[in-house]
Amino acid sequence: MPAPFADDPDFRHSIAASVGGLLLALIATGLTLAFGPLAALGYLAAAASLAWAALVGRRSSVRSQRSFATRTEWKLAERQAVAAMLASAFVRRRAH
Repeated sequence: MPAPFADDPDFRHSIAASVGGLLLALIATGLTLAFGPLAALGYLAAAASLAWAALVGRRSSVRSQRSFATRTEWKLAERQAVAAMLASAFVRRRAH
Protein backbone atom coordinates (compact mmCIF):
# COMPACT_ATOMS: atom_id res chain seq x y z
CA MET A 1 0.00 0.00 0.00
CA PRO A 2 1.45 3.38 -0.95
CA ALA A 3 2.35 6.20 1.42
CA PRO A 4 0.79 8.15 3.06
CA PHE A 5 -1.89 5.50 3.57
CA ALA A 6 0.45 2.72 4.67
CA ASP A 7 1.68 4.75 7.63
CA ASP A 8 -1.73 6.00 8.75
CA PRO A 9 -3.44 3.97 11.48
CA ASP A 10 -6.65 6.02 11.08
CA PHE A 11 -6.86 4.86 7.46
CA ARG A 12 -6.66 1.20 8.51
CA HIS A 13 -9.09 1.72 11.40
CA SER A 14 -11.58 3.42 9.09
CA ILE A 15 -11.55 0.55 6.61
CA ALA A 16 -11.83 -2.04 9.38
CA ALA A 17 -14.72 -0.19 11.05
CA SER A 18 -16.52 0.12 7.69
CA VAL A 19 -16.24 -3.60 7.02
CA GLY A 20 -17.23 -4.31 10.62
CA GLY A 21 -20.28 -2.08 10.28
CA LEU A 22 -21.35 -3.92 7.15
CA LEU A 23 -20.97 -7.30 8.85
CA LEU A 24 -22.86 -6.08 11.93
CA ALA A 25 -25.69 -4.84 9.69
CA LEU A 26 -25.89 -8.26 8.02
CA ILE A 27 -25.97 -9.98 11.41
CA ALA A 28 -28.63 -7.55 12.67
CA THR A 29 -30.72 -8.33 9.58
CA GLY A 30 -30.52 -12.04 10.26
CA LEU A 31 -31.40 -11.56 13.92
CA THR A 32 -34.33 -9.31 13.04
CA LEU A 33 -35.68 -11.85 10.56
CA ALA A 34 -35.25 -14.67 13.06
CA PHE A 35 -36.39 -12.99 16.28
CA GLY A 36 -38.54 -10.04 15.27
CA PRO A 37 -38.43 -6.26 15.57
CA LEU A 38 -36.79 -6.10 19.00
CA ALA A 39 -33.65 -7.66 17.51
CA ALA A 40 -33.42 -4.65 15.20
CA LEU A 41 -31.64 -2.91 18.06
CA GLY A 42 -28.60 -4.71 16.69
CA TYR A 43 -28.49 -2.06 14.00
CA LEU A 44 -27.27 0.38 16.65
CA ALA A 45 -23.94 -1.44 16.79
CA ALA A 46 -23.66 -1.24 13.00
CA ALA A 47 -24.49 2.46 13.07
CA ALA A 48 -21.91 3.11 15.79
CA SER A 49 -19.24 1.27 13.81
CA LEU A 50 -20.04 3.23 10.65
CA ALA A 51 -20.04 6.52 12.57
CA TRP A 52 -16.59 5.69 13.97
CA ALA A 53 -15.40 4.81 10.45
CA ALA A 54 -16.61 8.18 9.17
CA LEU A 55 -14.89 10.06 11.99
CA VAL A 56 -11.47 8.44 11.68
CA GLY A 57 -11.79 8.32 7.89
CA ARG A 58 -12.28 12.07 7.78
CA ARG A 59 -9.23 12.59 10.01
CA SER A 60 -7.18 10.37 7.74
CA SER A 61 -8.43 12.14 4.60
CA VAL A 62 -7.49 15.56 5.89
CA ARG A 63 -3.94 14.39 6.58
CA SER A 64 -3.42 12.38 3.40
CA GLN A 65 -4.74 15.03 0.99
CA ARG A 66 -1.76 17.22 1.83
CA SER A 67 0.52 14.70 0.11
CA PHE A 68 -1.06 15.13 -3.32
CA ALA A 69 -1.02 17.99 -5.79
CA THR A 70 -4.68 17.65 -6.75
CA ARG A 71 -7.83 16.22 -5.26
CA THR A 72 -8.17 13.92 -8.28
CA GLU A 73 -4.72 12.40 -7.64
CA TRP A 74 -5.59 11.89 -3.99
CA LYS A 75 -8.95 10.22 -4.76
CA LEU A 76 -7.32 7.81 -7.19
CA ALA A 77 -4.54 6.93 -4.75
CA GLU A 78 -7.02 6.46 -1.90
CA ARG A 79 -9.20 4.13 -4.00
CA GLN A 80 -6.14 2.06 -4.86
CA ALA A 81 -5.09 1.92 -1.20
CA VAL A 82 -8.57 0.79 -0.10
CA ALA A 83 -8.59 -1.90 -2.80
CA ALA A 84 -5.11 -3.07 -1.77
CA MET A 85 -6.12 -3.25 1.89
CA LEU A 86 -9.32 -5.17 1.19
CA ALA A 87 -7.51 -7.55 -1.16
CA SER A 88 -4.80 -8.22 1.43
CA ALA A 89 -7.47 -9.12 3.97
CA PHE A 90 -8.77 -11.90 1.72
CA VAL A 91 -5.51 -13.14 0.22
CA ARG A 92 -3.40 -15.23 2.52
CA ARG A 93 0.29 -15.10 1.81
CA ARG A 94 2.00 -18.43 2.18
CA ALA A 95 5.55 -18.83 3.35
CA HIS A 96 7.67 -20.98 1.07
